[in-house]
Amino acid sequence: LDKYRNQINEFISDGYRVLVLATALEIKEDKTFEEEPIVKAFIIISDKIRKEAPETLKYFAEQGVDIKVISGDNPLTVSKIACRAGVIGYDKYIDASTIETEEELKKAVNEYVIFGRTTPDQKLSLVRALKEQKHTVAMTGDGVNDVLALRESDCSIAMVSGSDATKNVSQLVLLDNNFACLPKAVAEGRRTINNLERSASLFLVKTLYNLAFALIFLIISADLPFAPSHMTFISVLTIGVPSYILALEPNKELVKGRFFKKIISNALPASITVILCVVSATLACTLFPDTINQEQVSTICTIIAGVVGFMYIAKISYPYNILRIALLIVLIGAFVGCFFAEFSFFNVPQFFGLSREFNHDMIVIMLPIIAISIPMFVGLIFLVQLISKKLENKKIKILDYFEKEK
Repeated sequence: LDKYRNQINEFISDGYRVLVLATALEIKEDKTFEEEPIVKAFIIISDKIRKEAPETLKYFAEQGVDIKVISGDNPLTVSKIACRAGVIGYDKYIDASTIETEEELKKAVNEYVIFGRTTPDQKLSLVRALKEQKHTVAMTGDGVNDVLALRESDCSIAMVSGSDATKNVSQLVLLDNNFACLPKAVAEGRRTINNLERSASLFLVKTLYNLAFALIFLIISADLPFAPSHMTFISVLTIGVPSYILALEPNKELVKGRFFKKIISNALPASITVILCVVSATLACTLFPDTINQEQVSTICTIIAGVVGFMYIAKISYPYNILRIALLIVLIGAFVGCFFAEFSFFNVPQFFGLSREFNHDMIVIMLPIIAISIPMFVGLIFLVQLISKKLENKKIKILDYFEKEK
């Protein structure tokens, strides 16, 4: 077939797959021919690029996703097809059959985008090499030769028209055989995870400071500042309503970090601020037993917890949009309005156990603590982030040490 090599290469360079139809008189047991086969025809196969493919690939490129094309076909053919599909770096291709060692493969995974003539074992090794370099790997495939790599990947995606083995090992199966739905799936996943992180952290703030109060007020000689009615008032306006609204809105932000670590580090500054401010206010009120009663103490602590709660909502709502700004304004307005909402059939302050009798001593205690809570909250945010980064660096150093020991 050497005399047809140039002609075949022309087809390949145009992005076609080439099958040669030939006849032979006899084939030996070692798969060789008694005489040179007679070429009858070239069967040219062209891959159809879906019209939405370039847009889909562009979306993932904009989201910082590195696209790698791993195929068993001729690398030049795959490169030409990738060019038509809009793959960035389509001209960086390699024949995987020339890769002989694991070291060469690990080096190639960073240098090349297109891998042709790849065996099933090499596909598995490529996925492992990417994971070893701290990449999160999503793998798509539809053939039996993709099964090993699919099982190893962090997210495996198969076509419904693919082999049964591929569908059985994959985490996602595309029922319409169209990868164009993946951007919507990614957006929905980001909305779910990011919004759940914010909602969970709102609930965790209350859980942490309630747990701390239960322990602290067992030790100090002061009454617990909150009754169930006060906690209901705080929870509705600083947790319930905002978590419901924020959980349902669209969110396309990139998912970063680990879920549990993020909600803990996000909730700690607000929780610690509430704990310090409420305990300080409670102890300060004990200095004025004649002018500040227990209902007024609870009201002061409720206002302080509400102010910190709104500061935290403002933090997790960033970057702001019309919905988030409107939500914050409505919640603050409702919080203030509840102190004055008195109807003939329903007295809101009395229902929630809130005092409307503010005297000079209450203001002297409350306003300075609220003023201090703002820089305290901001400072704790930076402190928690700093500690979190240092712990992460130590963790990385420890893991690197064990890797070297291995």
